[in-house]
Amino acid sequence: MEPADMRSRNKESFVLFRNTTQRTINLYWYLDHNITFHMTLTPGAQCKTNTFTNHGWIFFDKDTRELMHVNHSKIFWPKTYQMPDPADPSRLIPCRKEIRICLPLRSLRDNCLWRIVQTLASIPPTLATKVIDEFMSIPNTLKSELKERLNRQLNPNRTLLQIH
Repeated sequence: MEPADMRSRNKESFVLFRNTTQRTINLYWYLDHNITFHMTLTPGAQCKTNTFTNHGWIFFDKDTRELMHVNHSKIFWPKTYQMPDPADPSRLIPCRKEIRICLPLRSLRDNCLWRIVQTLASIPPTLATKVIDEFMSIPNTLKSELKERLNRQLNPNRTLLQIH
């Protein structure tokens, strides 16, 4: 039998994930550093999911690998959601909660970096790195960040490991 504190952290949660973006989103859940692909949601699509309060959820743009947000957070932790029972309003019953997956609120700097990465992603990685290192007259910190974002887009599993 699980200890009482573990049972209290592992309650069922019923959610409806809704993709409010114009992007195709991959949904992943994780527990104890194990990341599991759940499904892909097209723009505007939704999916009913039964999960647990100790399962974190992360959402990536399928093409750019950019992390999407729920309530301005990169990781969504489900809660138990309840509503009054229509037959007995004094009693609470479980209900399904809509969870809106949204674009992150980005700074102008982040928008510019993402746009450059999208442009560079269309050429071979070694050439893209050469363009960043030899032809861009920008600070080295920005060059490093561009290369990291480009690498993240080209290596999705590495991106997942950086979340936790």
